[in-house]
Amino acid sequence: MINIQVIPYNGWDHCISMDNGNIKIIITTDVGPRIIYCGPADKDVNVFHQRKGQQGSINEKEWMIYGGHRLWHSPQAALRPNQLDNVPVPYVIHENSVELNVPEETQTKIQKYLFITMAEDEPRIMIRHCIYNRGLWPIELSTWGMSCMCENGLTILPIPLDQTPDYYPNFSITYWPWTKPNDKRFVIGEKYMTLRQDPQDKQWFKIAYRNTENWGAYLYSGYLFVKVYSLNRDAVYPDFNSSFAVYTDNDMVELETMGPLKRINPGEFTEHTDEWYLCKDIATPVDEKGIEEIAAKHIAGILKNTVGGSNG
Repeated sequence: MINIQVIPYNGWDHCISMDNGNIKIIITTDVGPRIIYCGPADKDVNVFHQRKGQQGSINEKEWMIYGGHRLWHSPQAALRPNQLDNVPVPYVIHENSVELNVPEETQTKIQKYLFITMAEDEPRIMIRHCIYNRGLWPIELSTWGMSCMCENGLTILPIPLDQTPDYYPNFSITYWPWTKPNDKRFVIGEKYMTLRQDPQDKQWFKIAYRNTENWGAYLYSGYLFVKVYSLNRDAVYPDFNSSFAVYTDNDMVELETMGPLKRINPGEFTEHTDEWYLCKDIATPVDEKGIEEIAAKHIAGILKNTVGGSNG
């Protein structure tokens, strides 16, 4: 049975708690919104980052990350995505889901909508991200679902397995100017890439790629957070055709999924959906063989049963 209630949390008076006995999330509605907490229902283990000094804050004069999961729009041009989102968010609670109708952004005329659904009896969450054009002319953008993960975890990303004819390549990695390809936190293996979060390393690091395997994961304190989405292979994506990105600094890791770039006319919208899973009792792998065992035991089953997402 799913328990949904409005509670005070971290200094905010009106947060929504969703709990099915397997997984628990907490959503801010005084600001954001942010899914500020995600963890097992029976233990106080949050796999999401919460930015110190910003918990409980409202009515700030500049954009605040707060932490957790948020919806942005890509590409990240001229500070377009990080418009102020520090006012109350209207919401509707259903039997197993929550709708969040974010107020329209004053400067961009963009309106965000989140529909969050919790499975009845498994550690699974579905996040539908929608962006509407409330302006007077068409705009081109991509939905961008950004999950800020906590310190001291390990990111696991699959290397695409697509077979190509003759000598054609099957994937590429997009780097940002401040990313060091030889960063010691980042390892490219035979089948997987890993990125370790180090609280002592302040260097920014970000890569993106066209993730045809449809998932990325973060391992922290024995819990594996798996983020699944559905790639539209016929679509063009932002950041040199990238559908999945990962970023880290000394505070956190961000697991980022993108929808296709789409030209949206006034009154229209674009969307994509994430599915989250939380697996428990996962030992930290010491090599790629250990990662392969985790993927075979846990992620393969998730991918077999997932309904994927819409990439409108």
